[in-house]
Amino acid sequence: MNSKRVVFLLLAIIVAGATSFLARAWLQAERQAMQAQAGMQRDGLPVMPTLQVLVARKAIRTGQIVKPDDMRWQSWPQGSLSPAYVVEGKRPLSDFVGSVARGPISAGEPITEGRMVLPGTRGFMAAVLHPGMRAVSVPITATTAVSGFIYAGDRVDVLLTHTLSGQSGQTNATETVLRNARVIAMDQKLDFSPGDKPDVAKTATLELTPKQSELVTLAVKMGDISLVLRSLQESEENTEVAADRPPSSGPDGMLVQSWPLR
Repeated sequence: MNSKRVVFLLLAIIVAGATSFLARAWLQAERQAMQAQAGMQRDGLPVMPTLQVLVARKAIRTGQIVKPDDMRWQSWPQGSLSPAYVVEGKRPLSDFVGSVARGPISAGEPITEGRMVLPGTRGFMAAVLHPGMRAVSVPITATTAVSGFIYAGDRVDVLLTHTLSGQSGQTNATETVLRNARVIAMDQKLDFSPGDKPDVAKTATLELTPKQSELVTLAVKMGDISLVLRSLQESEENTEVAADRPPSSGPDGMLVQSWPLR
């Protein structure tokens, strides 16, 4: 009786082992078959050729002057490539540095020549201006423009130094014409690259309202114009921007207050 039980247990162990081995072998064969089928399907798919297309690295605003870090090359399916897209190897990224966006460009969108105004082309300065604003140039020197340390994009105060005549004689006076005026160009340069040496320009172009343009034009005729550089940390929204009436003077021509700014 005991020997029969031993034989039965041995047979049960052998059958269980054989079943486990066969099950493992079957699962392994199925797995290999599935992997082989997936590999065949993967190898059978056509590989879409791509090209490197110039796109916006981050959102670009209307009228924004584009810098190198605003753009990048991105892989693009050749089958959906538009003739207007800029392809790496056919045109360098540097061609678009300093250009102005005609309209908003979202991050990842292709940059095309039709969406940009390139430096030196017609309408470039007009594209830089905000709606309703005007571009006005004023003469400057090294002394009146912070020794060449003012660049496009900076904010400045505009000062007028002129001579007042009265009964007691002539008196020199300096008063503030504008505050927080945006500089959009120094001579004909609208951008600044790291490493550029200070260059003393002969003219500075400011972005002004029509009324402010009249005041600055009058100030240029009245005396000497100086630009005072403002800190970049100052809030633009909380800074007075414009003057709206001519300079005031006392009975004998002496200055009594500077122009009111709004």
